[in-house]
Amino acid sequence: AGRVRDHDWSTTPLGPVEGWPAPLKAALGICLNSSYPTAVYWGPELRLIYNDAWRPVADDRHPWALGRPAAEVWPDIWHVVGDQFAHVLATGKGLSTFDQMLPMRRGDAVVETYWDYSFTPIFDERGAIAGVFNQGVETTDRVQTTRAQKFLLGLGDLLRAGAGPDVDPDAVLASALEEIGGHLAVARVGRQEKEREHQR
Repeated sequence: AGRVRDHDWSTTPLGPVEGWPAPLKAALGICLNSSYPTAVYWGPELRLIYNDAWRPVADDRHPWALGRPAAEVWPDIWHVVGDQFAHVLATGKGLSTFDQMLPMRRGDAVVETYWDYSFTPIFDERGAIAGVFNQGVETTDRVQTTRAQKFLLGLGDLLRAGAGPDVDPDAVLASALEEIGGHLAVARVGRQEKEREHQR
């Protein structure tokens, strides 16, 4: 709240805080007092304002992102969220998405991240859509854990199915390596064999 209050909004289309419209102030009051990661995108450029809980979402874009247009803050994921913002602004209907994959830049790398979030339209005094209220949390750890558990269960089933006396162990191993390659998203997985000489 202090950072929002002290920000030089006169350099943005929003202008000084004292002149902000009542719907923006009301949405911002909910945003800043929420313990849930929450942001408000306001105006034609969807200028970004967010609370403390939302700061990890911005990651290294904080505090630079405060007051910036959404498309400028999120160029790496705009091909996904840009269409979602456009849908809310065009229809006046909110949307929610779960485990949405967003290829987000973090540091010098683009990483696969997953999110639960919602976009809700904010209407001005005339009933026109003036902004978007956003809440969400990252679910990357949960998605990756679920994937790993599913993979291990499937691999265990494959190995158990190949435990019979009439099954070719090399064929089972080849199938297992193929499954591992698919899970790791690599084109080829091999094995290394070492011959041991035993002295009698």
